[in-house]
Amino acid sequence: MAKATPSRALISFLFSGRLEILIRSLDAAFAQEYAPFSVLVADCLPSGQFESIIKSRFPGLIYIKTSADTGIASGRNFAMGHYLSMDCDYIFLLDDDILLERDCLARLVSAMQDDPSLGLAAPLILNEDGSALSAGGTYNHVFGQPFLLKKADVADCPLDFASGAIGLFRKETLVRVGPFDTAFDPYGFEDVDYGLRVKSKGYRVGLAPEAACRHLTDYSFHREREFYLYHTTRGRLLCAYKHAGLFLFVFAAFPWILLRRVVFPVMKFFAQGKAHLSRAVARGFMDAAGDILKGGNAFSRAFKG
Repeated sequence: MAKATPSRALISFLFSGRLEILIRSLDAAFAQEYAPFSVLVADCLPSGQFESIIKSRFPGLIYIKTSADTGIASGRNFAMGHYLSMDCDYIFLLDDDILLERDCLARLVSAMQDDPSLGLAAPLILNEDGSALSAGGTYNHVFGQPFLLKKADVADCPLDFASGAIGLFRKETLVRVGPFDTAFDPYGFEDVDYGLRVKSKGYRVGLAPEAACRHLTDYSFHREREFYLYHTTRGRLLCAYKHAGLFLFVFAAFPWILLRRVVFPVMKFFAQGKAHLSRAVARGFMDAAGDILKGGNAFSRAFKG
């Protein structure tokens, strides 16, 4: 009896300009104990200043470059426009600061093959020192609140999303779910939204706990900087409006986010003498509310992908 042809995988990196970190990540990607697979780098820097370095160091990879600065969702969609036409069964979405253990891809593919209901398999993400960072996440629709899980929390716990959308997708899942929602550009909650949309199509999101990788930089969601506070506040409200349902949004998610995620941090930062951070949170909330009220191209609750 002829052996079944192994499933072909594609590892897709989103490159945001950190060349030394990307090189470490690519070294680990090309060392995977799985075959066959290809590696793609989507360069989100329109200058393409590192193109020749990347291509010469890794002649076997597929390199594509955007023509303009993109956010995370737009960058993922740009790459998706290329790899969905390629000969592959699975796509492993990664950021440029993820260092894969040698057996990570093999274990993720095995998890997918063992469970046909899985549309997205998340690896266990560790900090560089080996401590647990994320084992996927759950989402509370009532309060519009995502929760990152640690490995010990996950026993038989169904997931709602993979942190950063870092995980292995079936190609058919990406085709059915469609592109990432660019309303969340440039940053924040595009991963939560996409995981929830994967589940809305009837697929499961699950953890492959033996598939591990390491996050080489600090976790951006916890950074108290204007950019991140603005966009996480904005994305939180948009995601709740999109997924909570109108009743829960009006009577639960909206007031909770306003009090706990806006009023409280605004007062805290102001008391700490960080008025610029207070303004970032308030602006993120007001801009999201404005987008919701305007609808149309700014944001559409009816968008299903």
